Amino acid sequence: MNKDHFELFLVEAAIENRLHRVIYTVPTVPEAYEKFMGEIKSNQDIQKIKSLSVKKGTIPLDIFK
Repeated sequence: MNKDHFELFLVEAAIENRLHRVIYTVPTVPEAYEKFMGEIKSNQDIQKIKSLSVKKGTIPLDIFK
Protein backbone atom coordinates (compact mmCIF):
# COMPACT_ATOMS: atom_id res chain seq x y z
CA MET A 1 0.00 0.00 0.00
CA ASN A 2 1.22 3.50 -0.73
CA LYS A 3 0.13 6.95 0.39
CA ASP A 4 -2.15 7.38 -2.66
CA HIS A 5 -4.27 4.28 -1.97
CA PHE A 6 -5.84 2.44 0.94
CA GLU A 7 -7.08 -1.12 1.30
CA LEU A 8 -10.60 -2.29 2.06
CA PHE A 9 -11.97 -5.68 2.97
CA LEU A 10 -15.53 -6.57 2.01
CA VAL A 11 -17.05 -9.31 4.15
CA GLU A 12 -20.16 -10.97 2.71
CA ALA A 13 -22.13 -13.56 4.63
CA ALA A 14 -25.37 -15.36 3.93
CA ILE A 15 -27.15 -15.84 7.25
CA GLU A 16 -30.41 -17.70 6.84
CA ASN A 17 -32.05 -15.95 3.86
CA ARG A 18 -30.31 -12.58 4.23
CA LEU A 19 -27.08 -11.33 2.69
CA HIS A 20 -24.94 -9.19 4.98
CA ARG A 21 -22.20 -6.96 3.56
CA VAL A 22 -19.74 -4.97 5.64
CA ILE A 23 -16.63 -3.02 4.63
CA TYR A 24 -13.64 -2.72 6.97
CA THR A 25 -10.44 -0.70 6.63
CA VAL A 26 -8.30 -3.08 8.67
CA PRO A 27 -4.86 -4.23 7.47
CA THR A 28 -5.47 -8.00 7.12
CA VAL A 29 -8.11 -10.58 6.19
CA PRO A 30 -8.04 -12.24 9.64
CA GLU A 31 -8.76 -8.89 11.29
CA ALA A 32 -11.73 -8.27 8.95
CA TYR A 33 -13.05 -11.75 9.75
CA GLU A 34 -12.64 -11.28 13.50
CA LYS A 35 -14.34 -7.89 13.40
CA PHE A 36 -17.30 -9.31 11.49
CA MET A 37 -17.67 -12.31 13.77
CA GLY A 38 -17.50 -10.00 16.79
CA GLU A 39 -20.38 -7.95 15.42
CA ILE A 40 -22.71 -10.92 15.00
CA LYS A 41 -25.07 -10.66 17.93
CA SER A 42 -25.61 -14.26 18.96
CA ASN A 43 -23.98 -17.65 18.72
CA GLN A 44 -27.21 -18.86 17.12
CA ASP A 45 -26.64 -16.48 14.16
CA ILE A 46 -23.08 -17.75 13.78
CA GLN A 47 -24.41 -21.30 13.47
CA LYS A 48 -26.80 -20.15 10.70
CA ILE A 49 -24.06 -18.81 8.40
CA LYS A 50 -24.43 -20.54 5.04
CA SER A 51 -21.49 -18.85 3.31
CA LEU A 52 -18.86 -16.26 4.13
CA SER A 53 -16.31 -14.53 1.92
CA VAL A 54 -13.73 -11.81 2.41
CA LYS A 55 -12.61 -9.78 -0.60
CA LYS A 56 -9.72 -7.33 -0.67
CA GLY A 57 -9.72 -4.11 -2.68
CA THR A 58 -7.48 -1.08 -3.12
CA ILE A 59 -9.06 2.34 -3.48
CA PRO A 60 -7.29 5.54 -4.59
CA LEU A 61 -7.52 8.39 -2.08
CA ASP A 62 -8.47 10.83 -4.86
CA ILE A 63 -11.91 9.18 -4.99
CA PHE A 64 -12.85 11.61 -2.21
CA LYS A 65 -11.87 14.74 -4.17
